[in-house]
Amino acid sequence: VHEWLATLSPGCDLPEHIIPNTLTGLEGETKAGGPSYRSDSCVRSFRFAVVEFDGIPLPSQLSFWVGAIKGGLPVAAIVHSGGKSLHSWVRIECTNSAAWDEYSKNLLFQEFFVPMGVDKACKNASRMSRLPGATRPQSGQTQRLLYLNPDCEKDNAKTFDFIEKISRECDKDLALVVNASNLVSMEIGEPEWIVPSILPCGLSVLAGRPKTGKSWLMLQLALAASTGGVFLDQQANRTPVLYLAFEDNLRRMKDRLGKLGSPIPKDIFIYSMSELRKVKDKLSLIRKMQAVSNCRLIIIDTLQRFRPPTPRGCNAYEADTKFMEPLQEIAMNSGAAILLVHHCRKSPAPEVFDTISGTQGILGAADSAWVFGESRNGLQELHVTGRDVE
Repeated sequence: VHEWLATLSPGCDLPEHIIPNTLTGLEGETKAGGPSYRSDSCVRSFRFAVVEFDGIPLPSQLSFWVGAIKGGLPVAAIVHSGGKSLHSWVRIECTNSAAWDEYSKNLLFQEFFVPMGVDKACKNASRMSRLPGATRPQSGQTQRLLYLNPDCEKDNAKTFDFIEKISRECDKDLALVVNASNLVSMEIGEPEWIVPSILPCGLSVLAGRPKTGKSWLMLQLALAASTGGVFLDQQANRTPVLYLAFEDNLRRMKDRLGKLGSPIPKDIFIYSMSELRKVKDKLSLIRKMQAVSNCRLIIIDTLQRFRPPTPRGCNAYEADTKFMEPLQEIAMNSGAAILLVHHCRKSPAPEVFDTISGTQGILGAADSAWVFGESRNGLQELHVTGRDVE
């Protein structure tokens, strides 16, 4: 093989096919009686059967070959054809043509492979396979060697390596899987926070009863985040802020900012209720503002004013979940924190987070949740929970 590779000039085109079983180099006959140098009568060594499924999706082929290798089938190599199939070289080691017909054709293929959906033409000893490294003209895809185990050793490491390689090459969805043993050795950064230990990046909900100071708290958060100041005794990470005030006009927002008494930074971008009425696609507005100002904190006050009407006949839990999904996607893709201001129901609940208005779809989709509890001694309790909140 190395001698043959040495004869290839750099940049030359590789042939598309290779015949795993060596040939005599002499002229033989086809089944129809015509001359051929590549017929079964020209085969010298009957070492491998080329097995190719016909019409089965790549993920199903993957599952079959993983199971076959784990079950002890002597698979020496697997090649991705650059198209819709895998070519597997199953080690046979027959001594002559008669032995090939008895074992490979009549037993292995007829009784096992063909009923499983393998191409019947694979029974020929002179069957060609795709040559790894060559480019398939029809698709422009490279034909790749995915698995190589010439001695067919029972080696789990090679099997796992095969799974990962074939997943990347053959199916984009399967390529997303992560082996647990690899995961524990990965270097993964810590969660990002707008306010450490309180507000992580992601989708969050602040809930409380009416007139409990939710909007005031949000303005304090906006000021702290836009200046890198302190919020609830924690140093906020500085970022531009987008504030969607669905229930307040510009006059009220101006008065509140003035009463907070801090120098007002330029990195808080406010849309008041009158401006927001003119915006048809509010999700698009968030994306545009992120692109323009790099806002990593988006405050939506309130959730109910932001969400579209629930379609008639739609399940309430399903509606809440579908509403939260695009917001969570924006937060995850951009590394931002989106905080939805919401209400609590009037009826009490055993757990304070169960008082959030709506179904469990809202709390379930949120990465963190803040809830105002009962006022005690003139002080308002704030309960915080989340996937990364300890």
